[in-house]
Amino acid sequence: MSGNTVFISYRRSVSAIWARAVAQHLRDHQIESFYYTGHADVRQIEPAVLQQIAACPYFVLILTPGTLKNCHYPGVLVMREIEEAVRLKRAIIRLQTPEFDEDDIDKYLPTHLAEQFKAYPTFEIPYLAFPTAMQAICTHLTPIDVPTTPTSEAMNVQENQSPVTAVQLAAQGYFERAWKKDDTKDYAGAVSNCSEAIRLYPDFAEAYTGRASAYFHQQTYTGMMADCEEAVRLDPHSDEARSNLGLARLHQRDFAGAIADCTHAIEMNSLLAEAYVNRSLTYLSTYDLEQALTDCTQAIYLNPLSAYGYNARGCVRLLQKEYTASLADFSHAISLDPQLAVFYYNRGLARFHQRDYQGAVEDHTQAIQLDPQLVMAYLERGVLREDKADFEEALAQATQGVQRNPFDANAYELRGCTRYFSGNYRGAVDDLTRAIEIDPTFADAYIWRARAYIKLKKMRKMMADYWHVLVNHPNHPRADEIRTFVMEYRDTPGCWFGGKFIRITW
Repeated sequence: MSGNTVFISYRRSVSAIWARAVAQHLRDHQIESFYYTGHADVRQIEPAVLQQIAACPYFVLILTPGTLKNCHYPGVLVMREIEEAVRLKRAIIRLQTPEFDEDDIDKYLPTHLAEQFKAYPTFEIPYLAFPTAMQAICTHLTPIDVPTTPTSEAMNVQENQSPVTAVQLAAQGYFERAWKKDDTKDYAGAVSNCSEAIRLYPDFAEAYTGRASAYFHQQTYTGMMADCEEAVRLDPHSDEARSNLGLARLHQRDFAGAIADCTHAIEMNSLLAEAYVNRSLTYLSTYDLEQALTDCTQAIYLNPLSAYGYNARGCVRLLQKEYTASLADFSHAISLDPQLAVFYYNRGLARFHQRDYQGAVEDHTQAIQLDPQLVMAYLERGVLREDKADFEEALAQATQGVQRNPFDANAYELRGCTRYFSGNYRGAVDDLTRAIEIDPTFADAYIWRARAYIKLKKMRKMMADYWHVLVNHPNHPRADEIRTFVMEYRDTPGCWFGGKFIRITW
């Protein structure tokens, strides 16, 4: 069948503006095009997508930063689209933006696909001279004879959208530069570029999602939360935005909201492994280890290359005191993504529990090298090495965390722990009390405050905090240990602690 109908393939989370712009210019040149514009469970929409590729002689792939990243994930359609176009021997054309890195082809595509893609015709689509570039592209799209399969499944929903403007394309340029900043861990640069994209195009949902990601890495959770909420408001059908909102709620200790958002994301896209990981971490925070294990196991099943899935399962197994299994999961997560500091920190904990203290120090040192702001890595290394400098740096970083998130219970709990290990027990009580004021359900804050009260010989207050945990959080991983302590000493005039007998004064 002769024709020049085009199927437009793109990554919806990073290049939706380009897909609209390309489709509009093709239509202006009387070239029919199809692209999926909505949101649906990948399992439901994939058959229709593949049918539409079969109906079009041309396959145009839009390449921007992030298009090919992790495209093997089952919840991402672009890899299946590429594979189908190659299988059907469609006339494939690459449209790539100035910020696209050619190395991504080798980095993310299988070798046999990468070599083929390098030989396909390639056109650059600039931000400022886009209409001129599209004229050359349209000239190239002459009718060709290829076997096609007509289909009634139309995904070409133009939706009467207004034309993409030059300002919107300029905003897309800043957004793509933010992606590259994020990849190099220049999170301040990513925030700056996303902010400029939003200034130019205030309804740019993907830019809010990108800035939220940068805020997450900066541990600025209030900013992350605000941007996630705005992204969902602008694009309520985005599974990725909804999952990210769940992660933001987790860091605000809104566990019910986090579970609801992650569940909503899974309902929208049952193949979204990241949503299962985020929900698993939320269940972990509520000490529901069974549900946490179910979700992270599902994430690994959906995506065996999910480093975050193995990390989450390692955390569950660590709390279940399955230290050998947790060590294996953390090591596998590191093999999949060796640049994430938290994986080394968690493996250091597993090694500590296996009495591999040198290995724990090495992992925590590596975590600090990758993320100099990782407070707990300084703390753990300081405890193992009895190094005052580590405690001082941990305290400095924890204080910055409080300043970034002045209404975040986690930030105060972390600084309270830091002050505890630094020997400032009154300061620890102050911070932990503030954490409890923000979130009265924060079991770990009660536990750490009880430990600080022991140091201050305020045993009645210690007992009150421990009883609170036992009554309100009976499934806490340390509940049995606390219960033994409380039952042993509640009727005695004192207790042995640190080699000294501490008299209880009521």
